[in-house]
Amino acid sequence: MAYSLSITFKTGIEDLIGTVGDDTLITQAIRQAGADVINAMPHQSLARYTRTAAITTGGDGISIRDYHVISVDKDNYEAKQIPVSDKAKYNDPDSIYGALNKDPVYYIKNETLFVIGDAGSNETTANVNYIPIMPVSEVSMNTSVEHGSTQDFNFPQECDHLLIIGGAMYCLNRLISDAVTQMKTYVNTDEDVELANAQQGIIDRYTALKQSLTQDYNLKLQIFLNQDTHERSQAREGVVA
Repeated sequence: MAYSLSITFKTGIEDLIGTVGDDTLITQAIRQAGADVINAMPHQSLARYTRTAAITTGGDGISIRDYHVISVDKDNYEAKQIPVSDKAKYNDPDSIYGALNKDPVYYIKNETLFVIGDAGSNETTANVNYIPIMPVSEVSMNTSVEHGSTQDFNFPQECDHLLIIGGAMYCLNRLISDAVTQMKTYVNTDEDVELANAQQGIIDRYTALKQSLTQDYNLKLQIFLNQDTHERSQAREGVVA
């Protein structure tokens, strides 16, 4: 799912907090803000934004370093997760735990996911349904959302404002830190009280702005999560009906 914004993320953030002066910081901030939203969403809600990656060579598994795994299946049979320490008994055809292609299991080791189908056949091919841990291109996992982007992908459209507000909050963290460092220089090195007081004013303004944005962010995130829960409840009732 891809959609366009009317402004870039950089413009949106600087409309809130003023000039940041560091495009790399803005890019990192919106990516982290996106990861925060994804982590806050219930597992069931993420399913509508999933992508699928194939494990084509069972023995190699698949790296999930950049994935938030939603589910795993082999030939449309869902796999359950097991501890890596239990993989031997699930791959043992003489064990009561022996897995089947129609009752597969998966385990994760060193950020790599492996699937066991028919016991005795070792790791096998399968599909991993996942959400990127941060908004990325619909075409390539290597193209992440950036400061100048007007699009993001595999991300709830209703949360574009949360990317901007959350990104602004992360940028403010850096701006406050830099301002504190500068004030200490004025006090300890330059011994310039006037400049130090002016810098304290900047710190106070940034801090108040961050507090305001944090309240706005938490409110908007809760509204989104409540609405999402309501929509999922209605969908279940519709299916039952």
